[in-house]
Amino acid sequence: IPADLVVKGMEGIKIIMPGIVRGLAGPANILRKFVTRDPRYAVRQVFRDSMAAVFTTGANMVPVVDTFGQIAKMGKSEAYQKLQRRGVLGGQVITGAPEDMQKVMQQLVSGKPGWELAMAKLDQWAQAGDAATRMSMYNSFLKQGLSEREATLASLESMNFGRRGVSPSIYVLNATVPFFNAGIQGLDVLYRAYKGKMPYNEQLKIKQKLIARGLMMAAFTATYAAMMQDDEAYKKAQPEQRYGNWFVRIPGFSEPFRVPIPFDVGLIFKAVPEGLFNAAFSNEKGSKIAKDLGLQLLRTLPGNPAEAGVPVPAAVKPFIEIALNKSFFTGRDIVDARLEGMEKQYQYRDKTPEVLKLLAPVTSMLGLSPVQMETLIRGYTGSLGIGLLSVVNPVLSTQEAGATAPKGITDMPYIGPLVGGLFQPNDAGRVIDEAYDSMKEIQGRQRTYRKLIEEGQIDEAQQFLKDNIADVGLASFAGQFRQQMGQITKAERAVRAAPGSQMSPEEKREQLDKLRDLKNTLSKNFTDVREQIGRQAAR
Repeated sequence: IPADLVVKGMEGIKIIMPGIVRGLAGPANILRKFVTRDPRYAVRQVFRDSMAAVFTTGANMVPVVDTFGQIAKMGKSEAYQKLQRRGVLGGQVITGAPEDMQKVMQQLVSGKPGWELAMAKLDQWAQAGDAATRMSMYNSFLKQGLSEREATLASLESMNFGRRGVSPSIYVLNATVPFFNAGIQGLDVLYRAYKGKMPYNEQLKIKQKLIARGLMMAAFTATYAAMMQDDEAYKKAQPEQRYGNWFVRIPGFSEPFRVPIPFDVGLIFKAVPEGLFNAAFSNEKGSKIAKDLGLQLLRTLPGNPAEAGVPVPAAVKPFIEIALNKSFFTGRDIVDARLEGMEKQYQYRDKTPEVLKLLAPVTSMLGLSPVQMETLIRGYTGSLGIGLLSVVNPVLSTQEAGATAPKGITDMPYIGPLVGGLFQPNDAGRVIDEAYDSMKEIQGRQRTYRKLIEEGQIDEAQQFLKDNIADVGLASFAGQFRQQMGQITKAERAVRAAPGSQMSPEEKREQLDKLRDLKNTLSKNFTDVREQIGRQAAR
């Protein structure tokens, strides 16, 4: 092939990108770099990619185990050398976009010391997760009778990030929404696997393996859900944590390890069966489970639209979330019922980085509370940005206050902010959050009823009262609940602020655990009373 044609072919299709799109693409690239350079990202991808590959490519391998084995042989493996030379490796770091050429050149000079070397090393670590899975697939395909060329193509098509199309609108979304192309490719691979259109489907029996292994995962998940009904971490996990992971108890650790599910396959064969089991055999309301699964479905779609309903460019997403006071990923309020009504500089949570608390007087003058600053930082740097800020918490905390003994690895100073994300807290606050959501609904209905009365809309007020008599009648009960929870919160802050001469770290932890248990008990009782009265009113 003439050299000039090779060069022109590597240039790709020229697309003129308007200046505004380039401006919106900048924050998206920053966020993508922060996410992929987070060491936890590579660990999670090993779990997700290896499990997804077993379902959608026909590879015969042991997920996670074989992949970690390939990481141990990285660089020395013949499969690695061949796939690297053939341009199959790269993952989310080298995705085929024009801006990735700079990253390629950075790696070529990665032998130089300094910042460039550190970033190149983090990029290589991120690529290792994707490379190890493709190496395992490649070796499996060879054992199943494919030639080297066929095995290479099958490994590439397992998730071909270089397939981008020529649609200008999709190009803009790829540039402004991180991992949008990855989401499209994931859905496309699942669709082609189910329809039997993946490369070498007949030789590898991909469609048959997808269905058989999917049913095995569903059966395993039902067993898992039954075993976890009495597990503290499972019962108190937030919906996105519960349906997006398996929780595995490891001896020596007080908190379970999170095993992330493969996005598309995991939704169908893990999240949905688990939700159905919980609806049938637990005390959770079916409508609540259906809502949680609906949000999980939206999180799986390209661009993670979730509460927004559509992919939102990363450049403006955090500001829109703050303006609407709603996290598009979790669906929960940023400034929730526990914080609203307080002065902005005091709107923070227990795990808000101390840096943001110290800067609160300044940021509040700009109209941003500490929890809103968290949203901004997480929106542009992912969880790594918050983790790096939280590392210095022990240094910036007040000298008068004594230390508090960590509850688990997620609470450990220095280590917790960076490693804790791989573990599930035993109490992630679901029981309390649901109680506050119920309280907010009750108080909102009470205010609506009063407003109708004040405006003289008597007929409408009577009809509204008839439809919502249970909640309107519980308004005073909701107010008492909020007052009690506020008193417990004050007690928690007093314990944390107590000097070390008055309370040891272990005593502080013991008192905080008792107060937290009291909050959970009050929250559960409040939710149970509302549901019970609601059922009686419905009769």
